[in-house]
Amino acid sequence: MAPQSRDQDWRCIAEQASKEMDPAKLMSLIGELCQALDERKLKPWQRNESKLLLPTSRKTQLPT
Repeated sequence: MAPQSRDQDWRCIAEQASKEMDPAKLMSLIGELCQALDERKLKPWQRNESKLLLPTSRKTQLPT
């Protein structure tokens, strides 16, 4: 599953849970949501946001 799909996956589960009226189904969705968020937390290198945290190697020239 691609990183964007993972982010979309937990968001879809959260949306479903917000609309679920059956307590048993809601508990199941909450379990799925927790698992999806745990996977996301454990694998930050697979997320697009992790690219923002990587140092960049830019060579800047100082004025002489």
